[in-house]
Amino acid sequence: MDDFISREKPISSTKLVDTLNEGIIKCIQSSGKILPSSFLPRNAPIDFQWTEYASVKSEVDGGMVYCSPCVEDLRQFVPVLLETMQEHNLIGSDGRPILYAACLGLLLSKRELGQATMSNVTPLSTFLEIAEFLDDELEVDFNEPTQTKGACHRPPLHLLARSCYPEAVSFLCGHGADKNDTDDEGWTALMACCLPDIPSEADGGPTYMERVQTIKVLMNDSCEREQLDINSQNYRGYTAMHYACEGLNAALIQCLLDGSDNVPNVDLTLKTIWGETMLGVVRSNREQDPEKAVKCEAILISHLKRIKNADPIHLYLEDERKAYDLMDLINDVLIPASRGKVDSDGDVTERVGSLAAQDRRIITALMNHIQLDPSLLFQHTSHEQCNNQITNIYEVMHRRILDLIPTALIQVYCNRNPTDEERGIVTCINHNLRKSSEFFQNGARRIDASAMMGKAFCLHRERGHVSSQIDLLTNLFVSPLQRIISFAIPSNDVIEHIVGIAPRILEVGAGTGYWSYLLSKFGADIIAYDARPPGQDNDTTTSNLGNNVYFGSSSSYYPVKYGIASTIFGVSRVDVKDRALLIVWPNNPDAVDNPHVAVATESLPDVWDLECVEKFYQMGGEIVVFVGERKDNIELLENASALDWGFCASRKFQQFLQDNFELTATLQCPQWWMKEDDVTVWKRL
Repeated sequence: MDDFISREKPISSTKLVDTLNEGIIKCIQSSGKILPSSFLPRNAPIDFQWTEYASVKSEVDGGMVYCSPCVEDLRQFVPVLLETMQEHNLIGSDGRPILYAACLGLLLSKRELGQATMSNVTPLSTFLEIAEFLDDELEVDFNEPTQTKGACHRPPLHLLARSCYPEAVSFLCGHGADKNDTDDEGWTALMACCLPDIPSEADGGPTYMERVQTIKVLMNDSCEREQLDINSQNYRGYTAMHYACEGLNAALIQCLLDGSDNVPNVDLTLKTIWGETMLGVVRSNREQDPEKAVKCEAILISHLKRIKNADPIHLYLEDERKAYDLMDLINDVLIPASRGKVDSDGDVTERVGSLAAQDRRIITALMNHIQLDPSLLFQHTSHEQCNNQITNIYEVMHRRILDLIPTALIQVYCNRNPTDEERGIVTCINHNLRKSSEFFQNGARRIDASAMMGKAFCLHRERGHVSSQIDLLTNLFVSPLQRIISFAIPSNDVIEHIVGIAPRILEVGAGTGYWSYLLSKFGADIIAYDARPPGQDNDTTTSNLGNNVYFGSSSSYYPVKYGIASTIFGVSRVDVKDRALLIVWPNNPDAVDNPHVAVATESLPDVWDLECVEKFYQMGGEIVVFVGERKDNIELLENASALDWGFCASRKFQQFLQDNFELTATLQCPQWWMKEDDVTVWKRL
């Protein structure tokens, strides 16, 4: 023993605290079976006596009491520690205060250690004895945070709250610990108690009642400081309630909502920095346990209904619900459908074939989701067979799809920034933003709001900014529908108006013939042409026929004949003179204005829409009906570098209309997001 404690070079005072901290941690973990002094090195600056693991008798106020051996062991350090405290305030070389080490020891302890024996000596009782000793003998600061690198100056109370020992939390609060104290990232003790990663009772963690009791201690225990700030938010904008919701813990949610006389009510309108409400957090985690999620939602909704003058938050909640339901539709229904046939269990049974087959799977899944019969589209191969139960299935689909999507996600923000509510709806479902927008400042995590906005929104041509997730929606919703049905959406009102103006019509670039089909149903006498009639293949004897690069459908809704401008408006075709020319999304603009849809092919002129309207004009044509985007409708950013002539028709075509025809009618038609379609009727000058 003497050899063990011989001292050649005394250790520093901070190293002594390091050693003592390690000993205290192990002492608490072992319920006092390992004593702090057992960790002293041979060059410790004090003599000590080994203490057997047994109760130690001592006289207090004339009576005999039994002291914990760990307290007697620690008492030997008092003289040297008092000297150390004057110099270093009992902080080790790693920045860890001695009380913080004791709290860490309890956090790291196994609960079953005290439950498996009949002994009253447990990690908790050992901690309480050590904490009281540190208060009585050394008068440590119960709010002294750790200086350990990466720990963000975390106060000791946070560790105890996370350990969910209500007696320990009560002890610290009763000795002056500040319940509202935050670390450098804004975390509070209440948040620590509500974290979703705390092990369950089955995994050796606290019982739900211990967690509830810990919350109640934080809310109800009296102290000289101000009342508990139950709505405090950390660097991510999360409150304790957000974390209880993330863990789908109905008991904690209810406890926080019940509150106490000393604590203000939970503010259920608070959002995270990503824009998530508490209800939204539950919904985003419902896959973990749908049954728990339903219970948590019911509790929150019940309380939300009691909020007075809460129209704004209820409107926001409805949009947030749509956003999460939309992501569920994409991830659980449409993406699996795009990858292959899906069985009743959601497993892919057949991999992707052609693009047309993929489109049909997606639309089938989508129509089932919005409660429409997919056979209304896919059972038809000709005009005669196309007896829809719903006159205009495309219009109905468009309306129901838009009902699924929050406006903020498909809004073009031109010459204005999104509101906080709009930004929140866009960012709340974009989980990729969370890590990518985090950065460190003085060792603590922060969120770069400008970086988050930069990644959440992207420039849409020069028309403004849109949600960066819009491409996903377009690829999954819009493109398959355009390829299967039509690039533009007719409404029954528009169709009826066109027929009233021009009962005899010639459609060029008819695609699947959907517009011609509807016009015929409303009484029009219509002939439809396309350079690539759907269903034709490359084996045809007509060299100009082949697969349509825009329409993957093998079916047409109306008989579509082969024809381009030079053949349709030939000398022998005098019957076209008394027909109006209908062009719907010509989709072959010049490569200068719209290179994203420029098609390299020998069978079509560079700007076929211009050639078509020119030859129609030369043949004496009187009326042109154009459906698509026009320059006059497109709002641009204030600093836009050039005009935007739209996605679908060339500038030369639009200019020819303006120079040779008079605009006589403008009709509003349904349109997909980020598009500015309308229907215009032009009469020859």
